[in-house]
Amino acid sequence: MPLTFVHCSDLHLGRERLGSKLPQGDLAAALQYIVDFTIRQEADGLLLAGDLFDTPNIQPQHLGNAITCLTPLKERGIPVFAIEGNHDRPSLSAEAPTWVRYLNDQGYLQLLSIPFTPAGPVITEWDPASRRGSYLMYHGVRIIGAGYLGAGTIRRMQAIAAYLQDMDSECPGQRPPTILLLHAGPEYLVHEGGGFDRDSLDFLRPFVDYLALGHIHKPMILNNWAVNPGTAENIRLEEASYGLSGHGDARGLALLRLDLAGLFPQIAVEILPVPRRPVQLLRQDCSGLTGSRAGEQLKTALLATARNAGVTPQTVIRVELSGELNLQRAGIDLAELAGFLEKELPVCAAELSMGTSDLSVGIGSGLELPGTGETREAIERQAIMDILAAGPPEFVEPQQLPDLTELFMQLKEAVRREEPAEEIVDRLARHSVVQALARKYTAIREEAAAPGNAAVAVGKESSNDCTPDQAKEY
Repeated sequence: MPLTFVHCSDLHLGRERLGSKLPQGDLAAALQYIVDFTIRQEADGLLLAGDLFDTPNIQPQHLGNAITCLTPLKERGIPVFAIEGNHDRPSLSAEAPTWVRYLNDQGYLQLLSIPFTPAGPVITEWDPASRRGSYLMYHGVRIIGAGYLGAGTIRRMQAIAAYLQDMDSECPGQRPPTILLLHAGPEYLVHEGGGFDRDSLDFLRPFVDYLALGHIHKPMILNNWAVNPGTAENIRLEEASYGLSGHGDARGLALLRLDLAGLFPQIAVEILPVPRRPVQLLRQDCSGLTGSRAGEQLKTALLATARNAGVTPQTVIRVELSGELNLQRAGIDLAELAGFLEKELPVCAAELSMGTSDLSVGIGSGLELPGTGETREAIERQAIMDILAAGPPEFVEPQQLPDLTELFMQLKEAVRREEPAEEIVDRLARHSVVQALARKYTAIREEAAAPGNAAVAVGKESSNDCTPDQAKEY
């Protein structure tokens, strides 16, 4: 008889959305639906791939929501196999207890983790007495929890794969079917050093039959093997556009079936939708709105657009402004405009954003450059490039400026996403330009300490790799 698992991730209980305008109950309701679905399916287990909570410092009611939702599974003996995401911990290396660990200790879930030391990963079998461990055997399936590994995801997963290879070589016969939980996303979606590309996790394929992913909020099925179900509720409003290609709004949970009857496990997986608060993504062209009445004209146009979309009191609207309009000159504040829509329309909440596809810099910038066709992102990138070119950091070569500009753009986005400072520093230390600068710095310091060894120092600059710790020191 096949084994059935439900796979979810990124519930983000406790997230304050739109300045607390959106009900916290939406997030708990999404988790409750997943639990109820797991019970209806008579599933063998629930896989929770990280970010159960939005912050390690949650409020009591959010912990209470998690306990209330998970209690029916505990009462029915359906295990929850969980890992911690980057939002569940204060930092990658923090050893302080977390609320996910508390739920583990109270028996609501089994938290799997792989600590890393300078010698490598510490992978241990689950100990029921201490409720600690990295992997366990469940109905003939090996379930491993790697958790969130930060900017060193690929390197650390390679170390885990080497351990699994050694483990399997010691066991005669076929290795056990394996599920691995990992809180990481593909680099082409999350644009971060801790991501992976389409092929870079292929080294896991000989050891892992199902890679249960979290972290990215978009649903993804890669080769019927690496799967992220996406967020169950919209953590950010733009996620309302996310869905599995060709499957409408399929997002929120993955239903996994493992048939172990044959020589090799047969896997069937599908991503299914979770009911969520309705979000209308609207677009408003501001072109042609000029003069002293531009603000009133925009309000009228927005009301007509929203009403034509058929909004309800339960709806959240997100309006992307495009075209050419200087909001500062028109005396328009986006937050005030959102409040106006919430008052005039029967909607739960409203959010306005400045589009990036065809938006001129006139919107919100205090500058009037109509007709340029430049996006805000392009203007920001060019501004950074101009600043660097006018006064480049010491030791930076002209040909490195484009890469350094992209690094600053990535760091800006990382700060906007409120990524942990430790992860930002780790990514910074591993960047090629920073590594090159650190090597130059090390070579100059060694040359100063040993003037007769200048040639040796230059040789080190060109041949040695720079460790992240050296880069951080620089």
